Amino acid sequence: MKDPYEILGVDSRADEQTVRAAYKKAAAKYHPFLSDDSENNSAKQKMSELDEAYDFIISRLRDSGGRSDDDRQSVSEYVDVRKLIADGRLDDAEEILDGVGKASRFGEWNYLKAYILYKRGWLDEAGDYVSRAVKSDPRNEEFARLYNELNDSKSGSVGGYFPGLALGCAPCSMCMSLLCCDICCGCLRRK
Repeated sequence: MKDPYEILGVDSRADEQTVRAAYKKAAAKYHPFLSDDSENNSAKQKMSELDEAYDFIISRLRDSGGRSDDDRQSVSEYVDVRKLIADGRLDDAEEILDGVGKASRFGEWNYLKAYILYKRGWLDEAGDYVSRAVKSDPRNEEFARLYNELNDSKSGSVGGYFPGLALGCAPCSMCMSLLCCDICCGCLRRK
């Protein structure tokens, strides 16, 4: 089959509504019932091409959640990074991300970088990256979820995060527990 986008006369970044409108326009022109008898075979052939192209493009748009070819390509670049993160291989995932040129670092790149930093406990740095991700695509629920989770962690409403303390230790850390234990029962003193 020839290029389906060329057959319908639409750009590869066209959304479903644009594709549907182009199909209707072309179908009205080439439908066998609307053409002369002398052109009936070529009209059937052209209509068959249009149907095939339309079905192909629409199925790709629906499989990708309505994203265009350019968006699908950028998502596929990060499939490996997501797998590495899921496997706990944060260093490998970050190495791949850092290899992406600065001009190509958009929403998902910032989100994945933030997620890696968040998993490492570097909440301030993660917050910077996830903020960029949310600004680039405010409707993305995945970005918003991490943004909210980070803000909850920083505010202390979920987990403990005290950036003012040395090394980020919370008062209930192991050191404080041992100190309290020693004060109360004297079990850590030498005899």
